[in-house]
Amino acid sequence: MRPIAIRLFENNKYGTTYGKGLRRSAVYNATAEITQPYAKYLLDFEPGAAWLNHARTDEQLAICRRLVEQAQANDSVLWSWIKWYDKTTGEKELVAGFAAYDMDSEEIALDLDDGKRALTDQWFLPARRCTGRAGKNSPVLLATNCDLA
Repeated sequence: MRPIAIRLFENNKYGTTYGKGLRRSAVYNATAEITQPYAKYLLDFEPGAAWLNHARTDEQLAICRRLVEQAQANDSVLWSWIKWYDKTTGEKELVAGFAAYDMDSEEIALDLDDGKRALTDQWFLPARRCTGRAGKNSPVLLATNCDLA
């Protein structure tokens, strides 16, 4: 299994509007960093109904058909689509797969299929609460299977 670190940050803009009748629905913004080979992904964890409504590609619609009952039935699970992120250019690109964060068990599941970068894997990781540092943009939760030294 590839080394990964997933950091969840509180979304300070949660619930605010960004257009007529449009509200930001992501409770947490997150990053997932894989070290071998290096790749960074962006995640926006939101309730199931909002997540289902944000499906755009054929792959995402197929995932929705497979997981629609789970996404609608459990309010304690937040869902996210996955975007690859190039930190040098700021470019973002949707990739196949999804992430789920169960707030009751505090576990994160990430199912990634990024054919362009030859990264296909699944992770099931426990998330741990982080102690915040005043004035710093530090994560609220961290899930990892490697040493972050």
